[in-house]
Amino acid sequence: MRTQLTLLALGLSALVVFLVHYSRTHPIPVPVQTEDPVLTGAPLESVTTLLLETPITAALFETPSEALPVWRTFQALRPTLVLFANDPLLLPLPEELREEAIRLVQKGSPDQLARAIDIQSAAPIVLPSMTMDAALRAGLFSRVVWVLPVDTDPSGLSLEVF
Repeated sequence: MRTQLTLLALGLSALVVFLVHYSRTHPIPVPVQTEDPVLTGAPLESVTTLLLETPITAALFETPSEALPVWRTFQALRPTLVLFANDPLLLPLPEELREEAIRLVQKGSPDQLARAIDIQSAAPIVLPSMTMDAALRAGLFSRVVWVLPVDTDPSGLSLEVF
């Protein structure tokens, strides 16, 4: 399991480095939203900007949830995340902990967030499989592109398998 997570982190880091290089010369329209369009029916405004304009240092984590503090540093930019993984990490946050988890991801101190994602603590708030749910609810990204790494012919994939 740890080997898979390490490989996932390395693959994701390599993909980010590639996107940083590519996005410097290719402007991409990025939706900017002030309210949730799903809830309000409000249209998205589009502006053109260079995504991932400033390169970042790749970081390696043992679990996906450990990336939340790093992702949070880019919250104001609301970048696009390319998730290269078999698991979309979308297990919902428990209803009773949802508000607290979102608050910690958005504005908690580094120590508070570290305790909330520590899987060895007595009561972690965000488990690794909940990482994307927490990040999306906290508004860390404008969008997420999920790349499913498969070594089979895509025509053989079906929704029933998932």
